[in-house]
Amino acid sequence: MTTLSSVQGKLTLILSKSVDEFCQSCIQAFWSIRNNSAYQAYCDELSSEDPIRVHRISHSAVCMGYDFHVQDEKPYLIEVNTNAFGLLSLPHSPSEVLSMFQSEWHNYDPKNPLKHIVIVEEDPETQISYPEFQAYQHLFQEAGIQCTICDPSALSITAQGDLMLSEQKIDMVYLRYCDFLLSNPSVSHLRRAYLNNRVCVTPSPREYHLLADKKRMITWSDPSILDAFDLEAEHKNRLITCVPRTELLSSQSIEIWKANRKKWVFKPTQLYGSKGVYVGKSISQTKLTTLEGNDYIAQQYIPPDVVWHEQADQQMKWDLRYYIYEDKILATGARLYQGQVTNFQSEHAALVPVSFM
Repeated sequence: MTTLSSVQGKLTLILSKSVDEFCQSCIQAFWSIRNNSAYQAYCDELSSEDPIRVHRISHSAVCMGYDFHVQDEKPYLIEVNTNAFGLLSLPHSPSEVLSMFQSEWHNYDPKNPLKHIVIVEEDPETQISYPEFQAYQHLFQEAGIQCTICDPSALSITAQGDLMLSEQKIDMVYLRYCDFLLSNPSVSHLRRAYLNNRVCVTPSPREYHLLADKKRMITWSDPSILDAFDLEAEHKNRLITCVPRTELLSSQSIEIWKANRKKWVFKPTQLYGSKGVYVGKSISQTKLTTLEGNDYIAQQYIPPDVVWHEQADQQMKWDLRYYIYEDKILATGARLYQGQVTNFQSEHAALVPVSFM
């Protein structure tokens, strides 16, 4: 039974070990399909007109987030994120976090040392995640790696294609800016440097393309598409069982969606942070009609579980997040919240550690 308890003085969500075992097997399945050449070719064919999606690189993405809802102790993947906030606020190994960035750099450039990282976010000092940026900066500097936190506008590019901050060459960009495909004109210089292999950008647009684009859940939830990739039976079965059925909104008439809307949640494919998300049981037919023609997916609705929060004297919704590098688990947390979608604005909302027992 799920409980919220105090463990060593910290509010902690207690879950069954079977939940963790299932989620770990899901993560292994996602890493397996990510590395499948037929799957990569399939994804590239869907987006062949966008050079940044199909640009092949040798590294992947730091701090991925796999988000699950749990119903009757069975986890369902709700989303994959390449911009997972909160890792350093959970129990973690600083050496493992540092090793993740060093491994990412070594995969990009095995010959030279990592000297300078920039953490890039729009107006970083105003973001809720700024203290986390400073914690990363301290971690890197303690290891002898220069680190600067900056807005994309502070960067420039040389005639030779190198990415610069003032007069200093940048080795790695830790991308916390939510333009995952670097499509905004304000980051055109960063896009050019990335496409010309002059800087290591992580999380990479390539990883977003392969794993975090919400349209990938259409592929993962369709056995007939998965058949083409010759996956191990265990991995294929895990994908089918943990990914809710997902379809393009445009795959059916809006009248059909109206009639069945309570079974679905409607998500824009390119937005983030629950922006533009509508739970079918709460959306009016009129509002649903306005989504027609927009780039939306419909995902089978798996409601979040709830847990009693004694200090708040109320039930809180929660979801489960695994912080991942490739197929390695760095930390696990639960996001407690109120409201229709995950948020940290509601009273008593928090990111708390998880213990599996």
